[in-house]
Amino acid sequence: MRQYANAFEQLDATAVARVWPGADRRALSRAFDSMEFQQVSLDKCTVRVSGPTANAACEGWITYVPKVGKKDPRTLTRQWDFALQKGTGAWLITTAAVR
Repeated sequence: MRQYANAFEQLDATAVARVWPGADRRALSRAFDSMEFQQVSLDKCTVRVSGPTANAACEGWITYVPKVGKKDPRTLTRQWDFALQKGTGAWLITTAAVR
């Protein structure tokens, strides 16, 4: 989950796609282009592994600063739900939902 958070903090759609191959790179690139800064914290994760698949539910927050408008940092509490698949030597995200 740390690689996911790091990729979002770097505002790097290609890095996101390395851990979440099904991510919409074009949409992520547009969203990232509108931000000056983003920090993601996945504080509490519950992971359930079942062979080569897993589900993770995480609580945390996102702080971001938009490029346009007020430059005050905005912090939002979020919950993430991930479905994961064991890849060659690494777990990959197959689906991610944020609410």
